Amino acid sequence: MTTDSDTPRAHAGTVTAVRVQARDPNRVSVFVDGRFSLGLPVDAAAELGIRKGTELDGDLLARALTADASYKARQRAMSLLAHRPRAEAEIRDRLRRAGFEDPVVEDTVDRLTRLGYLDDEAFALAYARSRAASRGYGPVRIFSELRRRGVPEGVARAAVTLLSAERESMDDALSAGRKAWKRVASEPDARRRRNRLYGALARRGFDPETIARVIDVLERQP
Repeated sequence: MTTDSDTPRAHAGTVTAVRVQARDPNRVSVFVDGRFSLGLPVDAAAELGIRKGTELDGDLLARALTADASYKARQRAMSLLAHRPRAEAEIRDRLRRAGFEDPVVEDTVDRLTRLGYLDDEAFALAYARSRAASRGYGPVRIFSELRRRGVPEGVARAAVTLLSAERESMDDALSAGRKAWKRVASEPDARRRRNRLYGALARRGFDPETIARVIDVLERQP
């Protein structure tokens, strides 16, 4: 990776000091033969056994630089995810455009997927629900947008199918809820009214999330 400002100065030799960085306590600066050589995460330094007196040869230096690149790639990916959920393909693309090499990119994506920060299935369904609710987009438009964002075809199709099923279920639940509403609307106690509505819809087999949405819609109607 050529974008790391530490890389041009990195050099092998005898480690003369390892100091925690003031701006990032999760990283250390490694000095070799009295000169700064590179920075890397604290845990990577410990795992690689880099400490004062360590002989930092070419192989160990390469491993240290890779560990630091992976750390920086994870930081960049987490910063992107902090703004909004993203598909795996988008994270790959953004990391490559930032100059990270493919092995580092794939390691980052794999690690974030294992930790649950990246989940194409969850992303696709959330995106589909959002587009349908806020823009009124239909399944064909939503499927096309998901594919453009790099979501695999099968995952995109499954999200659109599930969304269609949810919307049909919501329509059925609203119809049943309006009928039940006529029987409970005169109930002055809001909590009891909601409980009666909930029970009526639950007996019809609707799931709790759908029931909650229906009750919210009915209680906000004029």
